[in-house]
Amino acid sequence: MKLIAELCSEEIIEELGKDFLPNEFNVVKKTRGIVKREDGLIALVYSGKFDSHSLVGGSVEKGETTEEAIVREVKEETGFDSKITDEVGCILEFTKRSDGRNSLILTYCYKLEAIGEQGKLTLTEKEKDQRFGLRWLSETEALKTIHQDAIASEKLGKKKERDYLFLSYSN
Repeated sequence: MKLIAELCSEEIIEELGKDFLPNEFNVVKKTRGIVKREDGLIALVYSGKFDSHSLVGGSVEKGETTEEAIVREVKEETGFDSKITDEVGCILEFTKRSDGRNSLILTYCYKLEAIGEQGKLTLTEKEKDQRFGLRWLSETEALKTIHQDAIASEKLGKKKERDYLFLSYSN
């Protein structure tokens, strides 16, 4: 899979310098999906709690491949079965967690096609607490929406930058 970007938080650069080695990082694998329906619209997950949008996706569970994880996440967050149609790329993100530990987040993005009829969403308690919903937008509107969310929230900006890069790169 092609590397799209390496993102590094200011805290990491201040703490370790620009030429740090990533051997002291907790590694987390995540997935994102650019999910299209037959009508060409793209799925964005909406968080009512944070008034923000993101691509479908989440963490890779133990024993899963990234491909298995994104297909599972699409089913849970959209209610659709899906098929991977292409790889978009991977982003490496060096960041500091809220508990002070350094993390290396590897996020793998895929293009997927929604298949069949939409079923019921299967949200976690955390997702329910964040009042997750689903919105279907054109590619242009999805890019614009993610970009506006990044500008509106400095705290969520890095997460939105990742989604924005994936959407931009997929065209």
